[in-house]
Amino acid sequence: MNLNQWWDCVHPLAVELEKCIVTAPSDLPEYHIASIREGLPDLLQAIESFDCPDDARILRDCLVRSVTYLQHVYQALENDDESEVEFYYGNALTQIAQLHYHLVQVGFAT
Repeated sequence: MNLNQWWDCVHPLAVELEKCIVTAPSDLPEYHIASIREGLPDLLQAIESFDCPDDARILRDCLVRSVTYLQHVYQALENDDESEVEFYYGNALTQIAQLHYHLVQVGFAT
């Protein structure tokens, strides 16, 4: 699988991830928080299920780290630890920003 083929497979998952991260957890209704929290393990598994060519590794790593940070966000929410929520949410957003940067670098976005 080459970079373009990999991105074609993973792009819908990246869009789903961005939908999960675009609104801060503190601004989400409880039912939506539960839905996101329950869906993150499947999203992570789906991202990891595609063979990743070497030139896509950095993109994949950004996606995986972002999902992992979001999992920590929702765990911290359950523990009512606002500082941890903010820390992990900021890191998840940073990973999405890094993903966009690397997408430009490989020519998928301008």
